[in-house]
Amino acid sequence: MAPEIEEPNVPAGVPVGDTVGVPVGEAGDDTIEDSRMTLSEHLQELRGRLFRGAIAFVVAFVVLYMNRGPVQEFIQRPHAVAWEELHHKLHEGRLALVENNSDIDVETYFTVTKDAEGKDVLTLKDADKTLQELTTLGSGGPFFVAIRICFYLSLFIAGPIFLWEIWMFIAAGLYKREKRVVYMSLPPSLLLFLAGNVFGFYFMVPAAIYFTQADGLDAVKILPRIVDYENYFQFLRSLTLALGVIFQLPIFQVALSRTGLVNPATYAKYRGHTAILALVLAAIITPPDPFTQVLLAGPTMILWEIGYWVSRLVWKEPDPELAIDDEASAVA
Repeated sequence: MAPEIEEPNVPAGVPVGDTVGVPVGEAGDDTIEDSRMTLSEHLQELRGRLFRGAIAFVVAFVVLYMNRGPVQEFIQRPHAVAWEELHHKLHEGRLALVENNSDIDVETYFTVTKDAEGKDVLTLKDADKTLQELTTLGSGGPFFVAIRICFYLSLFIAGPIFLWEIWMFIAAGLYKREKRVVYMSLPPSLLLFLAGNVFGFYFMVPAAIYFTQADGLDAVKILPRIVDYENYFQFLRSLTLALGVIFQLPIFQVALSRTGLVNPATYAKYRGHTAILALVLAAIITPPDPFTQVLLAGPTMILWEIGYWVSRLVWKEPDPELAIDDEASAVA
């Protein structure tokens, strides 16, 4: 007679083979959640998530296009700020020509009027001709300009929703410790990207436009400044996007140190090399003038220092025994 086999004492709801007392999918940090699906089910889920992201994009586009007037005024703000400074520089340059040349009459460049107190008010005659407003040179005119602006802004607005849907699709196949790393790095990454865009929009782009257009405004004969709207928007989009990527620098530094790949002391060692590289990168991205290059290289070095100090806080010396075990496994 065969001996009876005793059933293992397993709590209800826990399959045999899993860790006793721990629900399925939570036995450890390296347990993948129970989300097995067929290929067609995966594709159907991906289609649904992309569809929700596309709906967000369409809604954003429709709302922006219905309000395209205020949207275009907002997009023109960096140009308007730079143009105001250029008008001031042009006024000072013309006034200096009149004061330094006795044979030039003030009415050559200015219209003289009186204010309420009887004081002379000088108004430039050729300001509108010299510093012209944004114009459209393409055959599509303002229509295609508005379409492009609304399209890229809709991508910017719906981008986080797309990222979230893609992340939820991928997260089912990740370990919990891997998901924790993403959850910890994603919010600061998005905030830094937004900070880079804001810095570029309100500071870098106006400064770059001013310093590229200000040269020669104090001359007697001045070339008219005519800026195409599409070229301006492309410049604005490229520079703000580049700054958003550059502002991710601390995230990469902390991630490399957290995984034990780079010691924070390395960041301090190559601080000088980074400064030179930042200046070279600024010379490539920005117009060729020292001010805008320093304006970009300065924040880059500040971000480098932030990444260095945060990396020091999260750095842990690798365990030598684990390293030996890894080498032994590799040899085997």
